[in-house]
Amino acid sequence: MTMNKNDIKVGIVMFPGSNCAEDMKRYFPNSFYIWHLEDTWQPIDLLVIPGGFAFGDRDYESATGNYIINPGRKAKESPVRTVINMAVKKRIPILGVCNGFQILTQM
Repeated sequence: MTMNKNDIKVGIVMFPGSNCAEDMKRYFPNSFYIWHLEDTWQPIDLLVIPGGFAFGDRDYESATGNYIINPGRKAKESPVRTVINMAVKKRIPILGVCNGFQILTQM
């Protein structure tokens, strides 16, 4: 049995600063967005975390102060981690693109 991209139900995780999400949505016609504050599981065949300068690239000491580069630090504290962890437990493939991959390595 072969599947094509039209048969796959895809959840696309959206963090503040995510980009390429629209590209993913166009590529996978049977997809939907999962905002980073959501923690409710919905059945999916693939989970995508698109790239972007998302959540936690830089940790600032103050609004205009020094910062350290720390991709994904805030993302790993976001409620959507419940959905990501469920995908792992269910052995559902997860595609992390660019900063999305960095978020996964933090988690």
